[in-house]
Amino acid sequence: MSKQELIYKQKDCLGLDIGASSVKIVQLKKKKSLTKLMGYESRELPDNLVIEGIISDHDKMVKIIREMMTETQEGKFSVEKVIASIPDKNIFTRVLELPKLAEKELKEAVMWEADQSIPMALTDLTIDFQVLGPSATKEDMNDVLLVAAPLAIVNSYVQLFERLGLQPEAIETSLVSVIRALVSNKEHDEVMLVADIGARSTNLGFYDHTLRLSDSLDIGGKAWIDLIISGLKVEKKEADKLLFSKGLKDKKIESLLQPELENLNNEMQKVIKYHDERFEKKTAKVVLCGGASNLVGLTEYLANSLGIEVKIGNPWVNIDTYPLKPVPKSEAPAFANAIGLALRSLEGA
Repeated sequence: MSKQELIYKQKDCLGLDIGASSVKIVQLKKKKSLTKLMGYESRELPDNLVIEGIISDHDKMVKIIREMMTETQEGKFSVEKVIASIPDKNIFTRVLELPKLAEKELKEAVMWEADQSIPMALTDLTIDFQVLGPSATKEDMNDVLLVAAPLAIVNSYVQLFERLGLQPEAIETSLVSVIRALVSNKEHDEVMLVADIGARSTNLGFYDHTLRLSDSLDIGGKAWIDLIISGLKVEKKEADKLLFSKGLKDKKIESLLQPELENLNNEMQKVIKYHDERFEKKTAKVVLCGGASNLVGLTEYLANSLGIEVKIGNPWVNIDTYPLKPVPKSEAPAFANAIGLALRSLEGA
């Protein structure tokens, strides 16, 4: 297999977000000063079609994505190049502090750090790195983003792209693309924690001009829905509806979800404390995205518990959707990753 870049090289591409429970595709186009939406689509995935980041049944996945690309409800997809992401739960990401080195010496230093810090053989990984700039904490040092993905996952994606006739231009960590979609120009100089709350996991990333720290938690919307199903004796469809229509405003639901929410709050407090002490910078806000971030009352709960501003991110804020039908407000945060991937193909355009 040819080497797959984990850090982007500029092309005009689809943004493809394959999650544990859904797949999303977005195509954008730069028209003068506008970023135009050309097409978008989302489909739910059967259980266990993606296991630990690996596509378990390529025939099923190919069929689903082909239907999405040919039966798009809004707009159309007209390019055959793609940028995809691997969930941060299934990828190793480190920000290293390294001396300012020549390229060969830098690569050797990065590989040594990877060998020391990643609990997998380097031969089983695809590794890439990018110099982010001067270290946030040490003089005469650079911050270097190390990204390593298991070859089994990368090969699974490459096989899918070959079957679909798509040319993969890059595979990157989902937090990088999510941050790209959510951080506005006016927030460029702020320090914030971005929390991507998905079906089975929550990815946390600190933004300070770039991704500085990341973490992944086994906390997600599926567990919340399962608690409502078992606690209220309702079907999944009704549990979904209750989660996103009543949520924490319903005392029974709030009581059922309390242990999960306390766990999420405690983990966020830990990473915020660690970040603020290490970098000697105060986290200004928390920005939520992902399908489960729409739990009614979640922003208020976290804001009260964490003592800082918490808001739902809007990845569509700078995108011109006309004449296409806008994504419903309740579904908008779930497209952050796919939008961020598509946006990256427009950088410098």
